[in-house]
Amino acid sequence: MQREKISTTYLVYADSDLVGFFSLSMGCITSDSVKKLSLEIEDPPNKYPALLLARMAIKDGMRSQGVGREMLKRVFALAFRLTERIGCRFVKVDAKKDSKTIRFYKKYGGFIRITENSDTIQMVVDINKIDTTE
Repeated sequence: MQREKISTTYLVYADSDLVGFFSLSMGCITSDSVKKLSLEIEDPPNKYPALLLARMAIKDGMRSQGVGREMLKRVFALAFRLTERIGCRFVKVDAKKDSKTIRFYKKYGGFIRITENSDTIQMVVDINKIDTTE
């Protein structure tokens, strides 16, 4: 996917041990799907630009050790850098329908559920609402 310029994958190491990865791509969110967020935009677009967290995985045995939180921090840092160059209002993820996964994105990323299908739950976080003081 990287060679075809569909997504870019970032590898995460602890010392020399590969402990996880995440892949990012560009995406968008329809205005209808985020109406409940009460965005204060005078003339809202039909679609909002979003950074898509396409995949994220942590090595077995490394879960619950802060690796996922650190990866989300990196994703948000990249989103903020994007906003300096191009429009990027949201970070979006199509999370697996798994209660632990959903709790993780809510707790550590502030993501909210906007839509779902049989396999995934689409979640977003408004970049303007991310706390950058950490």
